[in-house]
Amino acid sequence: MNIRKQLMISNLMMIVIPVMAAALAGLCCVGLLWHVIHHGSGVGVDDTADFNWLARIAISHVRDGIEESSLGDPSSSLPDLIDANTMYLVVMKDGTEIYSYGLSEMKDSEMLEAVEGISDNEAIISAGGMNLYQAEFQMDDGFYEVFLFAAIQDMETRAFHMVAAFTWVVLICTIFLSVYLTNHFIIKSLFARIANPLRELSRGAKQLGEGNLDFRISYSRDDEFTPVCTLFNEMAEKLKELICRTQKDEESRKELIAGISHDLRSPLTSIQAYVEGLEDGVASTPEMRSRYLEVIKTKVRDIDALVSQLFLFSKLDMSDYPADIRVIDLGLFVRSFAERYRLEYEGRGLWIKCCVPDAEFRVKADETLLQRILSNIADNSVRYKKNEEGHLWIEMAENNGTVSLILSDDGPGVGDEEYACLFDVFYKGDKARSNPSLGSGLGLAISRKMAERMGGSIHAERSAYGGLAIVIDLEEEKDGCEEHSDNRR
Repeated sequence: MNIRKQLMISNLMMIVIPVMAAALAGLCCVGLLWHVIHHGSGVGVDDTADFNWLARIAISHVRDGIEESSLGDPSSSLPDLIDANTMYLVVMKDGTEIYSYGLSEMKDSEMLEAVEGISDNEAIISAGGMNLYQAEFQMDDGFYEVFLFAAIQDMETRAFHMVAAFTWVVLICTIFLSVYLTNHFIIKSLFARIANPLRELSRGAKQLGEGNLDFRISYSRDDEFTPVCTLFNEMAEKLKELICRTQKDEESRKELIAGISHDLRSPLTSIQAYVEGLEDGVASTPEMRSRYLEVIKTKVRDIDALVSQLFLFSKLDMSDYPADIRVIDLGLFVRSFAERYRLEYEGRGLWIKCCVPDAEFRVKADETLLQRILSNIADNSVRYKKNEEGHLWIEMAENNGTVSLILSDDGPGVGDEEYACLFDVFYKGDKARSNPSLGSGLGLAISRKMAERMGGSIHAERSAYGGLAIVIDLEEEKDGCEEHSDNRR
C-alpha cells in the first residue's frame, strides 16, 4: 500500500473511529438511562405538580385498560409508568378492588377516609410526604374508583439528572480520547513508513560519502519511496562506474605520457647520435654523411607521424573531429577499397581477399573514417605477419539491425587476455616496446574512436584463419537513402 492511499485511509479512520466510539458510548449511556428510568418499572416524582401530571396519565391508562379488558395483562403500560418502590395504585369497581400495583405498604387508610369526604370526582391530598390522588368515573359496566398513593422523593429525578450529566461527560471524553488515540496511532504508523526509508537514504548517502560505492539500499515496499530508492541505487552504480572510468582514464593518461615519452625518446636519441657523429667527423665520406642524414630524416618522419596520430587521437577523444555520416553501400565500399589498395599491400607482402557478396548492405558511416580504420587494420596485418606473405580476409554478416565487417588475418594472433587491451592507447604486443617498426600502438585506439564517432563499435576476437580478427559493427539502414552530416566541433 502506498503512502497516499494510507493517508486517505487514515483520514477516513479519523472520522469513522471517533464516530463509532461515540455511538457505542452513547448506546451504553442510553441503556443506563433506560435502566434508571425504568428501574422498579416506573417514574418517581419530586413535587405535587409532577404527581398531578403523572396521576392524570395513569388514570387515562386505567380507563384504556378497562375499555380494552387488558388492565391486568402483562402488556399493560401501567407498570412502565408507575414506580413500584414509591407508588401504589388501586382500582375498585362498585366498591370491590379489581386491580392493584406497587408497594402495598404505602396504602394509608386515614388518607382514604379523608379523600372520601371530598365529593369531587377528582381530588389530591398530601400529608407527611405522601400524596393521594383519587378519581371516580362511571363506565358502562359499573362505577370505578382509582386511588394512587405516591411518596414525594426527589432521589429518582436527581439520579436521572446525574446520569444524564454523566452521559454527556462520557460522550465528550470518548470523542476526545478516541480522536487522540486514533491520531496517535496514525501518526506513529505514518512516521514509521516515512522515517524508515529516509533513514536508509541517509545511511546510503553517508556510506557513499565515506567511499563505500558498493552500498545499495534494500527497500521491498511498493510506495512513493520505491522509485527514490531505485534512483539512489542507479546513481550509486553510475557514480561507481564514473569513478572507475576516471581512475582508468587517469591510468590511461599516465600510460599515454609514458608511451609518448618512450616513443619520442628512441628516435630523438638516434637523431642526437647521428648528429654528434656528423659533428665529430665520424661520417668521413660523402656516402656516410648521406646515409646519416637519411637516417635522421627517417627518424624525423617517425616523430612527425607519431605527433600526427596523437593530434588525431586527441581530436577524436574530444569529439572535435568532423564526421560526415551518411547512408552508404558497405559492400560496394569494401570491394572498392580492396580493389584500390590491392597492389599496394601485395607489394608489402599482404594479400587481400574480399569475400563480400554482391548484395547491398546499407549502413550509416563516414567513408573517410571507415577507410582510415580499414587502412589501420591492414597496416597492422602487414607489420605482424608471420611469413613473407600474409593474408587478410574481408567478410560481412548481418545481425539484429547491424552489419558486421570482419577483417581476419593469418598472423600470430594474441593471447586470450590481450583481446580487451588491444584498443588501449599505446598498447603493443611488444611489451618492452623495443621494436619501433611495430608502430606506436595508437592505430587500433584511433580506430575505436572513429568507429564510435560513426555510432558503431569495434572489437577483436580469434580469427578462423589462425590469426586475429577485427570486427566492426555498424548500424544498418533500411528506410531509404536519407543522408546527414555531423560536423560537431
